[in-house]
Amino acid sequence: KIVANREVKYRFIDIRNPHLYVKGHLQGAMNIPLHDALNPKYKDVFNSENVTNIIYGKDNEDVVDLYLMFSEIGYNGNKFFKGGYVFIASGGKVKFNPDDEKPAYNFAEKLKEVAGAAGTTIQAPKPTAPKPVIRHKKKEVEGGCS
Repeated sequence: KIVANREVKYRFIDIRNPHLYVKGHLQGAMNIPLHDALNPKYKDVFNSENVTNIIYGKDNEDVVDLYLMFSEIGYNGNKFFKGGYVFIASGGKVKFNPDDEKPAYNFAEKLKEVAGAAGTTIQAPKPTAPKPVIRHKKKEVEGGCS
């Protein structure tokens, strides 16, 4: 649960398109569509130390995309609601697994196992000399219009 008191400031930001926002949104949420999130006029909204933004979208993909962008550019003060508005509006009845984003395999470990199992290392193939280019002489133009 999110508890609001005088010391904690938060705001909900709906990053769905305006049409979906009008059809339904969390009370008090502001709408900044995902495609506008990097617009300079919203920089102070998304990069704030005084307010914690709780960002939600249509589904998990919207917030994951925005999370990755904001992580790259260093925006602070944002929390991302996994599950999206569909999950929120259903009262949690829609099946949602927050672990969906976890990889099924640890590929680095598997690679170490495969490479180390036989005591061998993986090596790049040896470069080969390029094949010589054979150029053919062009035939001279014969005849023509008189």
